[in-house]
Amino acid sequence: VVGLRAKAKEITALLQSYIPLAKLEEHEVRIITAEIKNLKEDALLADVKPVYDLYMSISEDARKQVEEAGSKLLIELYNKAIANDTVTKDAIKKVQEMVDKLGDKTTREELNALLDAYDALDEESQKQIVDYDEKVEAVEERLILQETTDKDRLAVQNVITMIAALNDESTEEEILEVREAYNALTETGKDLISKGTRE
Repeated sequence: VVGLRAKAKEITALLQSYIPLAKLEEHEVRIITAEIKNLKEDALLADVKPVYDLYMSISEDARKQVEEAGSKLLIELYNKAIANDTVTKDAIKKVQEMVDKLGDKTTREELNALLDAYDALDEESQKQIVDYDEKVEAVEERLILQETTDKDRLAVQNVITMIAALNDESTEEEILEVREAYNALTETGKDLISKGTRE
């Protein structure tokens, strides 16, 4: 479509010295009318703007030759595309700012908010985000390590509490429960329990 418009403009420029203005504009009206019919409801600004610019470049009389419904649709699509383009640029800017802020203090909630915002972008917009994969991966690895350590600590604290509750009257079932909880700990978790506590 873009190539067709470029070719049409090239031919138009070439023929300007040979074809009467009225005939030339009649040719452009046909091109514009055909292009409007090819535009989709969700057309991007890059698709609508060349048609709109060509429409605005012809005379007022020539514009009247474009079907009224077509002219109205073109203007609506153009305004909608501008609005969507602004929203998209704002969304890209917001995501890039979130990526730039990623670091050692980024929380899981902040990372999830970034992932949601990034997923909401279309594929072309996602390609414009700089350093996304590298920074997200680094933060994800740090958070997994941190969360694993936190989980270990909670499990360790639970085992220590269970051990402290044991006494001479503890049943074999209670002792077995504590031993199973201890054995379920990771090696890192087991190392966090002192030898004296284990004994």
